[in-house]
Amino acid sequence: MALETRPYGHAGDSVTVIGLGGTSLFKHSFNDGVATVHRALELGVTYFDTSPAYGGGMTQAILGYALEGRSEEYLVATKLNMRTQPMFRVYDALRAPLDENLTMLRRGSVDTLQVHESDHHTWWTDSPPEERYAPLDSDYDFAGAPVVQVLRDAKA
Repeated sequence: MALETRPYGHAGDSVTVIGLGGTSLFKHSFNDGVATVHRALELGVTYFDTSPAYGGGMTQAILGYALEGRSEEYLVATKLNMRTQPMFRVYDALRAPLDENLTMLRRGSVDTLQVHESDHHTWWTDSPPEERYAPLDSDYDFAGAPVVQVLRDAKA
């Protein structure tokens, strides 16, 4: 029995309603992580999500190795992660980890690039946060934030 799929995005892609998140792929061993990805592919999973924050980047290495050369169709998502203040508010400090993500994933691009914990205040302003999370009524310049420029350039 095939897994149910649904449309994903505006490019005409579809993915299975069940994806494989990479947060614990490294938990037992590199080889077990690779075997998990391969088994997911065998079961028909077509969506894989990871982040450099998962296992210090180990899950990206596992996912990249496991997916390299596979013939199945699938989509891969990864994230831009927070860096310590003020470095992650600088374009080059954000772009470099994206390039590292792609290297670890053994890919030239990803299907979805996300901002990890985008609700954190420090993505959007250099001013010291009163709280960790951005207030809902905040007046940040979201469009002009360095992370948004990285997203635009990555998309292009």
